[in-house]
Amino acid sequence: MRKLITVTALMCLFLANSQGQHVNKVFETAFTKYTVSTKTCTRIVHFSGSLIFIPENAFALSPENAVDSVDLYYREIRSPLDMIVHDIPMVFSLAGQQVYLESNGMFEIWGKSKEDTIVVHEDKSIEVRLAMSQAQSDRRMEGYRFDPSKNLWTSYTNRLRNSRIDIDDALW
Repeated sequence: MRKLITVTALMCLFLANSQGQHVNKVFETAFTKYTVSTKTCTRIVHFSGSLIFIPENAFALSPENAVDSVDLYYREIRSPLDMIVHDIPMVFSLAGQQVYLESNGMFEIWGKSKEDTIVVHEDKSIEVRLAMSQAQSDRRMEGYRFDPSKNLWTSYTNRLRNSRIDIDDALW
């Protein structure tokens, strides 16, 4: 009951603000910055327990322009309140029908080298193992990738792999 009252109060506060912007900033999930070398394989353990694996030479400013080190920015969105605060649309088009997505959690990751945004080489991929309890994990879980330029979710399920982080915490 206490959670319901707290969430209701937060929603009222959010909705009462005609702009919504300064209230959103208070509740936004901050990015964690990681500086990594691109010359070696890197394993990052986020404070949530999630694991990020980065292969060597994974990043470039453009496909032909490699960099030596990058700043990665990572955050996790875990609750429906987080999704509201970050204005994440949870609607997906399936066979011409609008359906609402349900989330066990999501993450956002991007990087920079100095002031330039970086890209991941076509033949490389970053693996993120989002930490979640066994009760949250479901073998039928599906993955989606959000394209902010199109404001659209696309299926990413064939890239998902359920693994237990406490047992399977190595990539290399």
